[in-house]
Amino acid sequence: MKILIISEYLHPQTSGITIRIEYYIKYLKKSGHHVTVYGPKRCPTANRKLTSIPLYFFNPDIHQCLPSFQLYKDILFEEYDLVHIVGPNFFLGTIILYLFCKLLGIIVCTSYHTNLLDFVKEYCKNHLLYKLMSSFAIYFHYYPTIWLNIPILHP
Repeated sequence: MKILIISEYLHPQTSGITIRIEYYIKYLKKSGHHVTVYGPKRCPTANRKLTSIPLYFFNPDIHQCLPSFQLYKDILFEEYDLVHIVGPNFFLGTIILYLFCKLLGIIVCTSYHTNLLDFVKEYCKNHLLYKLMSSFAIYFHYYPTIWLNIPILHP
């Protein structure tokens, strides 16, 4: 299979998610799949780089990736069998990516590796900030996948 993986969770970021995704990529390649990985600019695992914004207020290793013209060009011309969006969110353009792939007949799946609502609850002790961040988590992180009914993997 020809697989495209889009992920913000890659080295140099250090987390359980990063380790899991790195193993997942190695496993797919070892199994004979052709895997292309889009990730943050500083990521050695990514074949292709996305413009990314570091989230300094939280952790400088974590970067928010933005979609690029090259990403859409690759999806259009590389004839992928599957596009896997790891940790889909509004800023990565999940809705547009999904609709573009569906238009081309490419299977799209997603995977979540963090319960963002529990994360917000743990770190946002201020009630107003908690409400704001919870709404953000629901509408910008989870809603695109739920609204579009994109299959969710649990690798």
